[in-house]
Amino acid sequence: MNCEFYNKIKYDLKLPYGGLYHLMTPKLMVTDPELYKYILIKDFDHFVDRGIGESDAKRDPIEGHLFGSKGEYWKRLRNKLSPTFTSGKIKYMFPLIKKCSDQLITTIRKQIGESKQMSLEVKDYCARYTTDVIGSTAFGIEINSLENPDSEFRQVSLLVMKPSVLQMLKAVLSELIPLIKYLNLKIFDPRISQFFSNLVKTNLSYREKNNIKRDDFLNIMMQLQIAQRGKTLSPDDVEMTDDVITAQSFVFFFGGYETSSSVLTFCLYELARNPDIQSKLRQEIMATKKKEGELTYEICHKMSYLDKVTKALRMYPSLPQLDRISVKKYKLPNTDLTLDVGTKISIPTFAIHYDPEYYPDPEKFDPERFSPENIESRPHYTYLPFGDGPRNCIGMRFGTIQFKIGLAQLISNFEFSIDSANATFEYLKGSILLQT
Repeated sequence: MNCEFYNKIKYDLKLPYGGLYHLMTPKLMVTDPELYKYILIKDFDHFVDRGIGESDAKRDPIEGHLFGSKGEYWKRLRNKLSPTFTSGKIKYMFPLIKKCSDQLITTIRKQIGESKQMSLEVKDYCARYTTDVIGSTAFGIEINSLENPDSEFRQVSLLVMKPSVLQMLKAVLSELIPLIKYLNLKIFDPRISQFFSNLVKTNLSYREKNNIKRDDFLNIMMQLQIAQRGKTLSPDDVEMTDDVITAQSFVFFFGGYETSSSVLTFCLYELARNPDIQSKLRQEIMATKKKEGELTYEICHKMSYLDKVTKALRMYPSLPQLDRISVKKYKLPNTDLTLDVGTKISIPTFAIHYDPEYYPDPEKFDPERFSPENIESRPHYTYLPFGDGPRNCIGMRFGTIQFKIGLAQLISNFEFSIDSANATFEYLKGSILLQT
């Protein structure tokens, strides 16, 4: 996770940045939080692109998504989609998420049966839960992978998250040899694109013909599409074609499924290792349920200790680093370094989150690090699980509530401990996401 290189730059060389190579591409790792402010926010127009995994919707329609988009098109698409991810919109979707969390508890109870305790592969249950949530909110379908782990949607999701050796090779080649894009080399397995395209287009057609409205992302994007018909689009707009909608639904799945399930799994792991914290969290949840009744969107956000536990997952940021690329020549403030166009930047989120200057005893899972006074005592830009600035994670609110209701349901219904055989784990190498 580049912690060793980060520490060498910051603590041994006492520099705000240092150079390294990713494959054959030079990168600048920045270690000074004050510079993050300029790169991510203040001078964002110089670093609007991520500089990784160049997407090409002409090569494969599902590549035309927000995460991989560049420049002016990214700005227009982000502006178009931002109203889709407001707190108000997500609040309307909360019943769909809650229903999936209820099913998660039902499925586990059924598995346990009359036993008082049982060893379960929690990671798999968390993945099936988030699969069902994304299926319901992004595609408007009841997948029921909790009941049927062999569903087609679940199998395709595994194709996405566990790419073949050939797919990984094509991804590496596209990074090493930019000209390879002219060979129309598709990165994703063709079955993935075909599945999601058919799913979205069939659903859109069926909903419109039958005048079906549902509080989910697909309905919001469908309404954006309908509103454009018969109109001349302004230069600042993005035409919401079926392919554009498919690409956004796909990346919503890609970003929401694996990240949320992994974070939920990591959290249960830490709570199992720290039974006192688990007990304190359970007490807050049970007391809140007794006072308020059923958990709602508002109540999930009101539980202060649950919020601290959520933030304590600074130990497991879904993106171990934030990538940017300079699109204009730029002089780093308070340094003698000028960046040429095309210089790649790495902000090492994982290493920052384990920096003892900001988080003493960084290996310790301690929710109280995120009390208001402790947050105030730390420099800004030292907690970046969702990035920051205009190109932060657009699904941040959704991911947080999906995580909170899932965790609240699990902790209020079960007590977790660690099987000695699974007391340690290793991170998956070569993935842009933090996975085991």
